[in-house]
Amino acid sequence: MPVIKDGCCIPLDHTLHDRVDTLIFDGLKSKGVKLQGPKGQGVHMDFSDFPMIAFWTAPEKHAPFICLEPWQGCGALAEGSEEFSAKPHALRLAPNESKILGYSISIL
Repeated sequence: MPVIKDGCCIPLDHTLHDRVDTLIFDGLKSKGVKLQGPKGQGVHMDFSDFPMIAFWTAPEKHAPFICLEPWQGCGALAEGSEEFSAKPHALRLAPNESKILGYSISIL
């Protein structure tokens, strides 16, 4: 289902999220997104450390929020293995190894 308008914008409304509660984007050229209202108010999120981002809200509730969530992998895809380590972008860390991922949010 195409959701990006004019190659860069997603018009957000409840009817979109009533059909699909979570929009998952992988392989984007940009590593930043804006959530912006009609008067220019909003937020910008830089998610450079993450390969994916998801937009979600409560379907069929007309919730007054939308979540912007950077993802390092995802739980379940319609196709593919159920093995966790085979999931796209799953991180494998050796014992006692750690990795710090970060994102930033700016008010517009």
